[in-house]
Amino acid sequence: MPVLALWDAKGVVARSFDLIRDWQERAKDVRGMALDYGYFLPEEKPADVLRELRRLLAGV
Repeated sequence: MPVLALWDAKGVVARSFDLIRDWQERAKDVRGMALDYGYFLPEEKPADVLRELRRLLAGV
């Protein structure tokens, strides 16, 4: 099952974790990136989140 991880580039997650590597311990197909936005990405930048979801689902 593919996993899409999106997180805030300036937040605590970006500073504290290697999110892709951490998820790869649990799933084989992990994709994602840090985005330069705030706390709730779907609300703040829905077009960017939708773009990444479409990329993920195109490969399923």
